[in-house]
Amino acid sequence: MEEKVLSGSISKEAQAAMIRKERTANNAWHKFCRNKSAVVGLVIVCLMILMGVLAPLLSVAALAVSPTLRQTLESLLGDFAPYSQAVEGVSVEDQGIRVSVVKAIADEAGGSVYLEFQDITGDRLTEGTVIPDMYPISYDPETHTLLAEYKWREYFGQINEDGSITIPIHKIQGGEYFEGIQLPQELLDADNVLNTEIASEAYSHGSDDKRVVLAPEQTPRKLDGADNITLSSMGFDEDGLLHIQIKIADDFVKYISSESHYYFVDLSTLHPHLKDQYQEGIFALNGLDYQLRDGRYLDFVVRSQVVSGFEDMSWGDYLPKEAYQDAPVLLEGWIATREQVEGDWTLTFPLHFQPSQTVAVGQEVNTKCVESADFSVMSATLKITRPTGQYYAGLPGLPLTVYRTDGTHITVADSRCVHPWTEEEPWVLDRWEYAEPFAPDEVAAFSLGYWYIPLQEGRALPGYWLTELPD
Repeated sequence: MEEKVLSGSISKEAQAAMIRKERTANNAWHKFCRNKSAVVGLVIVCLMILMGVLAPLLSVAALAVSPTLRQTLESLLGDFAPYSQAVEGVSVEDQGIRVSVVKAIADEAGGSVYLEFQDITGDRLTEGTVIPDMYPISYDPETHTLLAEYKWREYFGQINEDGSITIPIHKIQGGEYFEGIQLPQELLDADNVLNTEIASEAYSHGSDDKRVVLAPEQTPRKLDGADNITLSSMGFDEDGLLHIQIKIADDFVKYISSESHYYFVDLSTLHPHLKDQYQEGIFALNGLDYQLRDGRYLDFVVRSQVVSGFEDMSWGDYLPKEAYQDAPVLLEGWIATREQVEGDWTLTFPLHFQPSQTVAVGQEVNTKCVESADFSVMSATLKITRPTGQYYAGLPGLPLTVYRTDGTHITVADSRCVHPWTEEEPWVLDRWEYAEPFAPDEVAAFSLGYWYIPLQEGRALPGYWLTELPD
């Protein structure tokens, strides 16, 4: 019988196609896709998994402008690295230079903030870049990035009421440090008196400054270890003061200004000789510098004196010419080798302080009163007052030893003043920074020089003299 196709029925091919479509629609994936909530959920899960996989890579890419510098910083922090505060997302860009905060470590008396300076448009930074209040650590020439340290102290820092710290940065200049430059010994002869002239009043250091400098090019010499400077004149003026005058290499004269150089004479080698001559004296080994010929020459006059009375700061005479004869004299300093960049890279971020333990002391040490001691994992800080009439309230030069409950100890050779004496706040804070972490809850005693102070339950017990200093 002939098969007839009635109106409204479908062919076998169409029916097969419809079955295939129905099977496809009913498989698990297509059923899932019709569930919009499930689709959204899957997308979110996938993104979270993807971010989890990429997050470490992204964070490294975002933070590590220079992986080499990050490794340098970790090595510098050493055992203190676990106590440091990682800082992310705090950066500012101006004049083509980006400044970013990397890490910080601090207690309430002071600490350090580590920053990266990256020149993203040129080559204006160097290993010897000078930034006010910053200490250059290392430079990566491949990324044009400088790692630097900002040290803050309790009184001198920029701590805000909310516990954040503000670091003002307005000037950056690339340059080059030099040190240990041996000066010609024969030019220190007392008879080497040279011709002088008067420096411009623009470089005066005060109303009583005679501005006497050496005339240039009287003893020209090359200096070993210094590529950008040469010796112009070196000798004594008619008043017996020693002058060291250098000439700046032609390529760098354009960068010289009142802020773009400094250098001084390292007279530390004179100490043994001076102590033989001045048994009771304290030596102020310093001087003044002047520019000549539009910055082409820099004249440094050594104005070293002997302090005859430290408490009242009475000054003696300048050192005689003969004092320089028996020891090598070295030159060190810095000169600009790039243009100065001015801008505003001020940064503010919350600073996390390490916990500490404070104990009342109330004992006299070297005629000063140690009122209290504060111990953190980073340092020991003493609050010190002075008797009426004394000039200085601190304890400079005294080693501090901190003892653990198990008998082990660490010694710090000297302190840094982090809060000076003022009429409004008549005390000094001296801070001894540890070379290794020292848990504050393990402090059992401390000593200043030979004076030993045991601690018990948050207070100091009566101190006593040691017979010898700890190893």
